[in-house]
Amino acid sequence: MIIQRYILKQIAVPFVLICILLAILLLAEAFGDVLTRALGGTLPGNAVAMLMLYQLPLVLQELMPGGFFLALVIALGQMSGSNERVVLQATGYSDAKIMRLILLVGVLATALLYLFTLYLVPLASRTTEMLNKTLAERPAAEIVQPGQFTSIDRDGSVLYAQSSDPAAGSLLSVFMAFLEEGEQRLLTADSAQVINDGEGRYLVFSNGELLTGFDDEQLERTQFSQMSLLLERREVSDSFNRRSRTNQELWESGTRRNIATLQWRLLYPLSLLVFCIWAVNLTRYKPRSGKNAAVLPAVIFYVVYQYLCRTVNASVGSGNLPLWLNFWWIHVIGVALGFALRIDFADLKTRLRNAVPSRGSASRGSTS
Repeated sequence: MIIQRYILKQIAVPFVLICILLAILLLAEAFGDVLTRALGGTLPGNAVAMLMLYQLPLVLQELMPGGFFLALVIALGQMSGSNERVVLQATGYSDAKIMRLILLVGVLATALLYLFTLYLVPLASRTTEMLNKTLAERPAAEIVQPGQFTSIDRDGSVLYAQSSDPAAGSLLSVFMAFLEEGEQRLLTADSAQVINDGEGRYLVFSNGELLTGFDDEQLERTQFSQMSLLLERREVSDSFNRRSRTNQELWESGTRRNIATLQWRLLYPLSLLVFCIWAVNLTRYKPRSGKNAAVLPAVIFYVVYQYLCRTVNASVGSGNLPLWLNFWWIHVIGVALGFALRIDFADLKTRLRNAVPSRGSASRGSTS
């Protein structure tokens, strides 16, 4: 139908633009971290694009509800401000029909969001974990090219190796200049290797000499058989581990936090249907209201709604609330609030006043 295609077009254009803008903003932070690792020498250039690609499902999952809600409010608000919805009602296309159309679109968007929360985001998180593990196990010979000065992931640190032993994954005839507690230090060693443990990645030098005291002009030489310098600290995030687990793994684990994470995946997409009801009723035509008058209330509603959902989910995961009391009831309240926004209380008050006869008119009627 022409009217339906027109409404869908009015929604699709701002939705795409909002998603692109928010995706760029959200990916900028992740890109900064990845770029820092790449410039520090701990991340090869060809892995940057892969890591950014794996961040995209998580970013889209986070921005889709807000972008969809804002697109609905902008599109329907523009139609109300331009009196298009008044014309549609005059031609028989009422707000009830608009609501049905928006809910149909919301069902499709909810199904798409379920695809992200249940499958794409866990898959991307697992792939990212495996890629980071592979990168962490790279030998030193792959991190530093022999015969070139290389900045590594330490402030003001430069590493040079005359040659390498690819079979052993080690660097030979190594020189390194670095800062330690604000003091310039130089280090030479016969060989160096990258070692990984539970705390992070270390560059381990063997059979070398450490030179200190440049600032005090009292040069000190310290011989060592082995010395370790931290390259990259390992940060283990429990939430990230849960995010990478499959739905079956979360369910079979039986722990509260994993079950709460699974509940989040199942309940989070349903917020789109609540936002559909809110958008239609927030943007109903009101005289002397601007085209974007509903944007600010919509943003406030969205922020409060998301805060409540995340707070309740965190409380369930920590054991402060029972599992059955996760935020499904917030969706129910949201739906009720959405239909309450449809009520014109001024008109309702006038109708009630007209329906109930005043005391004076009742007495006059009885006297006559």
